[in-house]
Amino acid sequence: MEERLPADPAKLASTLRDWHAGDTLPGRAMADLKHGGLAVLLPSLAADNPVLADPTEIWSQWERAKAGPVAVLEALWAADIVDILGELARA
Repeated sequence: MEERLPADPAKLASTLRDWHAGDTLPGRAMADLKHGGLAVLLPSLAADNPVLADPTEIWSQWERAKAGPVAVLEALWAADIVDILGELARA
């Protein structure tokens, strides 16, 4: 079984900025975020940042095909996760 590298907060933030700028399609951005480890990182971030509770729930709905990628990306962006990821990258 392939071992995953730890999530790279700077790369995850870059993916979100690229989506927001219109440089990446929503489906590609979600795939990059999932492959980049945001699905694993998000619950621990939400535990420390209550503002991420809604995006975490919407991510869960997306994984169950109950929400679309744009809803997830917009929720993440509205919760300022780019700033949170930036703080992690600097730590």
